[in-house]
Amino acid sequence: MAKFKTTPAHNTISPLKSAILTLSIIGTAVAIFFIEGFSIIFLAAYLLIFICILLCNNKIPTSLSAFFRSLVGALFIFSGFVKGVDPRGFDYKIIDYLEAYNMMWLEPLSLILAMLAIAAELIIGCMMFFNVKQKLVIPLSTLMMAGFTILTLIDATKNMVPDCGCFGEAVKMSNWQTFYKNLTIDLCLLTVWFSYGRLRQLFRPAAEFILIVIFTTLTFVLQIYCLTYLPIIDFRDWKEGKKMTIDNPLPIEYWVDYKHNTTGEITSMKVEDIPYNDSVWLSQWSFVDQRIIDNNIYPHNVMLFDENGGNVTADVISNPESHLIIVSYLLDEMKMKNFEELQDIISYCNEKDITVEFFTASDFDDIYQFADSTAIDAYFYNADDIELKAMIRSNPGVIAMKDGVVLKKWSHNNLPDRIKLEETFK
Repeated sequence: MAKFKTTPAHNTISPLKSAILTLSIIGTAVAIFFIEGFSIIFLAAYLLIFICILLCNNKIPTSLSAFFRSLVGALFIFSGFVKGVDPRGFDYKIIDYLEAYNMMWLEPLSLILAMLAIAAELIIGCMMFFNVKQKLVIPLSTLMMAGFTILTLIDATKNMVPDCGCFGEAVKMSNWQTFYKNLTIDLCLLTVWFSYGRLRQLFRPAAEFILIVIFTTLTFVLQIYCLTYLPIIDFRDWKEGKKMTIDNPLPIEYWVDYKHNTTGEITSMKVEDIPYNDSVWLSQWSFVDQRIIDNNIYPHNVMLFDENGGNVTADVISNPESHLIIVSYLLDEMKMKNFEELQDIISYCNEKDITVEFFTASDFDDIYQFADSTAIDAYFYNADDIELKAMIRSNPGVIAMKDGVVLKKWSHNNLPDRIKLEETFK
């Protein structure tokens, strides 16, 4: 066990000052959730706390530094974990950044970059939390946060990527909130720097090496498992057990604007209130615009269209009977390795009169060609590829639904057999 170095008590700031400093930093973390945009006052508060920490420098108690080290480590672990359970989702976010910064030549490596970034965050977080190799991990975490802080400042000022995905799909923050969050972490790290090398080591060097190997192995096992199958925790809309319809929807209002031909006056009214039978009124007013007011809060953003362009979303999703949805955001990128199993699932559903629906972003010419070549007996609908990728992280993926509720989801790597389907739909 390494020796515990500390600063003499008379050389450290008082408990009261320590408490004020701690509450100030934690206060910024809480305030983030109430300040979504740019705030000069909030930035001034960060600067003031930063100056206070600099003035305290090596008088900060090691116990306080240890607290903030553990806090930063826990935050890194949380951030890495919520992305690690959905590496494909973070891959999509990496692609957004590559596109925003004109670096699409790196797109073939986007998944690898995503997995490495997640692994780095998780490993560094675990090392910080357990104070493993502190003389290595503190500079590494500082370097990482310097990069994140600069990147999120650019995002906040230019809004190049609307959502950085720092906490995956678990926590949504504006770009300014993300920047403020990184400033709070920077403040915590600054307190840790002033106890650099003085914090108590919990493990011997050999044990630290073993822990790093364990941390590294677990981070990649987690990601590979969730890539092969589906996220072990689903933070998106289409999670198992969630109802995707509204029980008592509010009526949708259709409004139109008319302009008086002589005075130029603009009047708004509901469609049902238009005096179609009043020929005099119709001769005096001219149609200008129309709009739809829908005050319902929907549990998802998917919109489904049939081959005629009709919106069939409500009818398909709210189907009270058992039905099976196959999702393939692009047919030409669909994994065909287990396609025979997929066809057997469709055959089972047809035998049991369970409706099979196929959602894809491919156009209907490709759909017709695909349906002919595979002889799949299903209803095909078109939808936005981004929403389909959010529905299920698999191409293809299978979703069992009944009465608007998501019963079960499967990746193309663990498709259900007939027994599992029967248990799901019973």
